[in-house]
Parts: sequence; C-alpha cells; structure tokens
Amino acid sequence: MGRDKSRLKLGGSTLLDVTRQRLSTVTENVFTAGREDCDFIDTYKDKGPAMALFSLLEQADVEDGARLLCMPVDMPLCSVACLQAALDASRNNNCSVYALDAVMPLVLLYSEEGFRQLQQRTAENASLSLRGLLHCFNGEAVDLQRFGNELMNVNDPDDWAKINELTK
Repeated sequence: MGRDKSRLKLGGSTLLDVTRQRLSTVTENVFTAGREDCDFIDTYKDKGPAMALFSLLEQADVEDGARLLCMPVDMPLCSVACLQAALDASRNNNCSVYALDAVMPLVLLYSEEGFRQLQQRTAENASLSLRGLLHCFNGEAVDLQRFGNELMNVNDPDDWAKINELTK
C-alpha cells in the first residue's frame, strides 16, 4: 500500500480500531502489535506478520496453554463469526489453527516448547513465515472458506477500493 494500513479509515474508524473492536467481541484481552498506538512495538519492522507476532511473544508474558487469536489489521471484513469459528476449531482440535487458504485469522495455542523452537528458527533465519511460526506450535489448517470475502487482505490500492465497495 505504501503507507501504514492501520491508519486507513473505513466507515469513520481506522483499521486498527476496527480490528480491536472485532477482537473484543470474542475475547476479553485484546493486544495489538505494530508501530506507535499499539500495545507492543514490532521490533522487527517491515519483516512481516510472523516476525511481528514473534516480537509480541518476546515481549508479552504469555502463559503455557494460552490461546492467542490473531487477526491482521488489513482484514477488515473478517466477522465475529469467522473469528469464533477459528477459536472453536482450536478448542475442538486442541491445537493452533489457521485458515486453510488465507492463513489468517489464526489461533496460536502457546507452549514454552513451541516458543523455544521459534526462537531457534529465527536465530537461524532472520525472516519467518506464518506457516513456519505455526509449525513450531503444531498448527493445523482449518477450512474457513465459507466466510469468503471476509478473508480478503488489503495489499494494494485495488484491494482497498474493493473493500470500500463491499462495505457500502
């Protein structure tokens, strides 16, 4: 996009505010990772979402067995029902889960062992994919295709125009 997506406005709210609000309907603790105005500063700026999540895990005090529902700021159509479906799949399968075709939203079932594997993986390679991160936490793909356009990311101005058209 060439600019900070979290500051884009949709229906009068920034995408960061839209994301916070959506997450707060399915979980009581909502934390954001990114630049300023976030709870955790991404210390690996411009290295992608997996490294931002790794940065959060390095800074946060996460208990073994905690479930972290992760939603990118650039997925503003993602509904409460979609987020709940991801959480339910994680609970039912007792593992980390991610959307089959979109990766996000994802639910990370945190473990200290998984975090150690993640630290080792990032020490060996300065970049990290979301699938690589999920591998450390035994992630399984779940089919969320029934949510269709809700899994669309804003990656460029054309995507942003489509999002705005779909929300009219």
